Amino acid sequence: MSKKTYQHVFPIIDSLVSEAVNCIESSGAEISCRKGCSHCCYLAVEISWEEAVEIARAVEQAPRRRRRRLLRQIEASALQVKGFLQEKRRNARYAKPYGYGVELPDRVFDEYFYKQCIACPILIDNSCGLYNARPVSCRVHMVTSPAEACSREHEDEDDYLIPEELDQLKEQTAQYTEAIEHDGRYGLLAVLVYEVLLEWGYFAKEDCEQAELRKAS
Repeated sequence: MSKKTYQHVFPIIDSLVSEAVNCIESSGAEISCRKGCSHCCYLAVEISWEEAVEIARAVEQAPRRRRRRLLRQIEASALQVKGFLQEKRRNARYAKPYGYGVELPDRVFDEYFYKQCIACPILIDNSCGLYNARPVSCRVHMVTSPAEACSREHEDEDDYLIPEELDQLKEQTAQYTEAIEHDGRYGLLAVLVYEVLLEWGYFAKEDCEQAELRKAS
């Protein structure tokens, strides 16, 4: 299996993002996202199998100490996500990779963010530990509202503002990402990255299954 996926697409996406940000800032607005602000790193992020491969490849190339930490976090996060989803039978199907036609319900997104408090498995010290390999959805997600408006504790949802230019950008980038997404599997970031690394021999499948059973019992 090839371990090269999005390497040639990320620069195109980043260029489109830069153009959109320049347009936003020329109108007098300002992107408030900064390194160290990690509110959105607790959202349920869906990615393609190809994006999961790109993240897994970056894990492999990380310095040994960081790689070990990332592997621990990915395993722990995947088991936490799987355990949360398997608590209710209607959500169990999302605990594994699923096809493009399957949509994660809004109720799952809300519970994931507001109640579960599950950090992205590649988050290190409130910053992305694999920034160059982050998924497209993370690259195009920015706000012009104050950073605190992204917090789970913030009460007024109207204060949260994604610029229209970035909403349009999400549609624009689809033509590039869809062109190289051939595997067909899709799912939550922690689950998919774990499954890729499991295929590559980084985790023991038996250990994973036993941990899931213990959590469910």
